Amino acid sequence: MEQQPLYDQFDHSTAFGNYIRPGGPPLTTPDALASGNAALSEMIVTSFRCPSDSGSETIAVSSYYSPDGGAGVAAQKTNYDFLMPASTLTNYNYHRGVSLSTRYMFGENSYTPISGVQDGTSNTLAMGELTFETFNGDTSAWSYAGWLSVGIDPVGAYNSTFPSRGLNVWNYGNNSSPLNNMRGRRASWYSVASLHPGGCMFVLADGAVRYISETIDTTNLTNLSRMADGQVIDADF
Repeated sequence: MEQQPLYDQFDHSTAFGNYIRPGGPPLTTPDALASGNAALSEMIVTSFRCPSDSGSETIAVSSYYSPDGGAGVAAQKTNYDFLMPASTLTNYNYHRGVSLSTRYMFGENSYTPISGVQDGTSNTLAMGELTFETFNGDTSAWSYAGWLSVGIDPVGAYNSTFPSRGLNVWNYGNNSSPLNNMRGRRASWYSVASLHPGGCMFVLADGAVRYISETIDTTNLTNLSRMADGQVIDADF
């Protein structure tokens, strides 16, 4: 996945996207639009796309999800994102405020060295899959964070979904819309889901890629998401 020429086009001294939550700090100068960072999100990076997903690959222009505040940049989505607790959405610096035993590898302003993954890098999830289509919210872009872009959480239970936790959850609150509860459109913004039959692909902290069945129990999925809870993983993955 060599992308050095693309990497070098970004201005790393300023924002990659212009979305600010109400009450958030002001943007740096130049902002993502003026620096050219926003426009780069339109680049297609095939490494961030799952060949099994035929959903819409482009984020609809909006003030919430676009990198330029809705000025017209049509950013490209990603099928892969970091595992972060869904509670990160409404709790600033959530990563630093929770106990080590419940902490994921990633979170807002996270700072995890490999030595911090005390459960072992082969027993800790780092990244997972998300479908291009999302019922509640939108799927994140590969290059910046918009509204709801706080990663994915297989045991989040932030919204009312059925089931409440797990992989390949498609039903958002029993909503009557014909677009709800449809395979290929994950229930909510933090849902982990793919179009692979019966499960999802994950990246472990050691870099290994593993397929995990959607039938995995919540206890093992929770323990895999946490990096230092000291619990034994007894699921076959």
